[in-house]
Amino acid sequence: MSNEWIIEVLSDLRSFSQQNGLDSLAADLDRTLETARSEIARKDDPERGEVTQPDVLRFPGSESN
Repeated sequence: MSNEWIIEVLSDLRSFSQQNGLDSLAADLDRTLETARSEIARKDDPERGEVTQPDVLRFPGSESN
């Protein structure tokens, strides 16, 4: 199954954010899109090596103990 749908959803969210003045959210979604594209590419081609991830948003309760 293709993972391209997640890129489309994130892109739609970024567009909505930009159109509605949610600039910080749009910037975060840009970074999230980069991460998603990298991870999908690595999953599709393991020879690409490890993916370096940008700083990720942490939401309350999402920390692993």
